[in-house]
Amino acid sequence: QDAVFYQIMPDRFYNADPTNDPDPSQPIDFTGRIEGDGFYGGDLQGILKQLDYLRTLGVDALYLTPVFASVTHHNYDTDDYERVDPDLGVDADLRQLAQTLHQHNMRLILDGVFNHVGVYFFAFQDLLRHQEQSPFRDWFVVERFPVAVQWNPSYWAWWNIPYMPKLNHANPVVRRYLLSVVARWTRELRLDGWRLDVPNEVPDGFWREFRPVVRRANPNAIIIGEIWDDAGRWLQGDMFDSVMNYVWRGAVLGFVAHGSLKPSQFDQRMAQLQVMYPRQSLYAMYNMLSSHDTPRFRRECGGDLRRVRLGLLLQFTAIGAPAIYYGDEIGMDGGGTPDNRRPMRFERAPDEQALFEYTRALIALRKGSVALRRGEWTTALVDDARGLYGFVRHTLDDAALVLLNLSDQPQRATVPAWNGVPQWAHAVSTHTTPQTTYKAVQGRITVDLPPLSGTVLVPSSKSPIGGKTQ
Repeated sequence: QDAVFYQIMPDRFYNADPTNDPDPSQPIDFTGRIEGDGFYGGDLQGILKQLDYLRTLGVDALYLTPVFASVTHHNYDTDDYERVDPDLGVDADLRQLAQTLHQHNMRLILDGVFNHVGVYFFAFQDLLRHQEQSPFRDWFVVERFPVAVQWNPSYWAWWNIPYMPKLNHANPVVRRYLLSVVARWTRELRLDGWRLDVPNEVPDGFWREFRPVVRRANPNAIIIGEIWDDAGRWLQGDMFDSVMNYVWRGAVLGFVAHGSLKPSQFDQRMAQLQVMYPRQSLYAMYNMLSSHDTPRFRRECGGDLRRVRLGLLLQFTAIGAPAIYYGDEIGMDGGGTPDNRRPMRFERAPDEQALFEYTRALIALRKGSVALRRGEWTTALVDDARGLYGFVRHTLDDAALVLLNLSDQPQRATVPAWNGVPQWAHAVSTHTTPQTTYKAVQGRITVDLPPLSGTVLVPSSKSPIGGKTQ
């Protein structure tokens, strides 16, 4: 719940090792729309090379999409769980990355793809060679022989895609193999957690075996599931700690990006979220605006950077752990897959640099605020007619007041001064504001907000709160 996550697709982040570059005879456009599934040369050494960038931004937990051997750029079709993909580096690079991150008090989360494998996975290759006689035939669910890699395959595959055969988790040998892989990497890397791909397609019993294996290797490791809707069944303490919060993202898209939700409707969505899950999971939810499976948030906002800034403001003041998809901190654009996987840009235009600094300020604000990381949420303002919304995050001795104007007109927001705090200080705004302090008048705070803007106020250093002076 205290972490700020940063998701990286290693092939698309930074190229530091020319020995595993893509074929130089096939030039790649690093700036335009991505149409296919080519390789762009990013690697694990590239992440290490850009560690200062990540530390400057302020993130402290890296989530990497799959890094194990595969024939695709995305690596979601694992061919070998026992080694790093040669296009990304070698095992020693992954160990070095984990060690270096830990030296800087940063954490490493790996993507676990345990529902399906690639067609070059050793057991599937044996099945192709020996068919009914293969000792690995029960590692998969084969409906008929002969088995061949073709459309409408005769074996179960993820979304019926032939190059992603599904594993048979009813086979205890398969489960033992996968759990041995999990134990090895968690222990060897002192891994801080796993993000689990399509876990809803894997029997719950496997995840109940998975959790104690991870915890024995690292009692503090987090388990995050990729669940797109209500994840309550996985968050009862015996499977996952958190999930990718697509439900929260959907509400933010409707409210901020698309304008299809009124403030009252958004408030209702937030209230529903707060009772969906146990508190421990709620405060650890992985709150992202974009991912490798969605259009970029900037695209969802129609390119309007005011809306992008509002989304980021909500992301870093919401209950849960903010999670940045690489490049969202500079407003990278991109449509659906694969266009949402454009290579990261480290040379920034002025508007991108401004957004980077804004995101950095939000991260710093959150890290310095117990209220934003662990506080309760109390709605302070709902005004559908004027497009105004506000809430307070608060603990016994800390608070943050968040106000948003989703209308296309300037608005004046007046709210009760939470807990009688007489003076508030400006912390972060989506826009430039000359005002730095706000005094309560008759127990109320008034803030002027430009169109499509938001601001965060905190109690000033001289204001008593909860019986203490800040």
